[in-house]
Amino acid sequence: MRGARLSLLFLVCGAALPAAGQDIAPMGGAIALDDPALVEGLEALPQQGSEAVEQDPVSAGAAAEMDPDTLADMQADLRTISADLQGLRAELLASGAQGFAAAGGDSAIDRMNAMESRIADLTARTEKLSNTIRRVVAETGNRIGDLEFRLCELDPNCDLGALMSEQLGSGAAAPPGAPPASAPPSDISAVVLPPPADTPVDIAPPTEEEHREFAAARRAVEAGRWQEAMTQLDHLVSAHAGGPLTADSLYLLGLAQNAGEMPEAAAKSWLMAFSAAPDGARAAASLLALSEVLGEMGEPGDACPFLEELRRRFPDSAEAAAGTEHPAAAACADQAAPEGDGAD
Repeated sequence: MRGARLSLLFLVCGAALPAAGQDIAPMGGAIALDDPALVEGLEALPQQGSEAVEQDPVSAGAAAEMDPDTLADMQADLRTISADLQGLRAELLASGAQGFAAAGGDSAIDRMNAMESRIADLTARTEKLSNTIRRVVAETGNRIGDLEFRLCELDPNCDLGALMSEQLGSGAAAPPGAPPASAPPSDISAVVLPPPADTPVDIAPPTEEEHREFAAARRAVEAGRWQEAMTQLDHLVSAHAGGPLTADSLYLLGLAQNAGEMPEAAAKSWLMAFSAAPDGARAAASLLALSEVLGEMGEPGDACPFLEELRRRFPDSAEAAAGTEHPAAAACADQAAPEGDGAD
């Protein structure tokens, strides 16, 4: 009976492979179907093509409503199938010569090898697709952030926080009227490297991989290894776009870029950090750092919109107090005075 069960399993596996993909000679009557259980099992198998035809309407409906976790589910299914195939191989080896012959001999091994090769190919393709999706999401989010930044520069009354879109890949938007997610108070200085922020209770915690990568990047920043830190943080932001450590990662990336004499890139990273969490623990520090680097790059007045945003959103924060002592603060006050006189 054990040999009959193996024969049934391998015949099912063989039926699942496309006929054009198997250059395997027929077994030439090597197996006699004289076992009632084997005959009954073969008769219960669906005819080729019948299942696909019956499921066409269902497949069409499913294609229109794709589950966002489908790719991850496919990767998990491939791992399960690969493990099952390894179990079949172990069972075949344990069955001895009789079971090996009942399963089809060398042709069974050929079919198994072909299936393992196909599974490995599909696994590699799903991994490549997953990486492509993450990269596209990150690049698109960067472009949207650039456009929003430029739009806000055109309007002196622009509310930067209201204009910023949610970070792509961070999940569905909150329903209208829902209160904003609670966040721990800001404890960040633009000079001293801040401790990692606690994840709000209503947000999924970081994965172990995110924790490990973020800790390594943070150590690189603390040690002053700017290029290494930038490489690690770039990967972290793109590989885990919209994750709970996105704002922290972008803020640290800005620190590393600014220390590495890349002020424009640092300004972009701090703007994206604020965009990722406008009311989060890193928002005030990101606005202050952005104001400082813009004031150093160009006219002091370039920092005014962000200093005003900092004062309006976080009036009692240490960053807002530091912003009043910023060299650009006097220029911002001078700009505001003529506007007020003109209004009178």
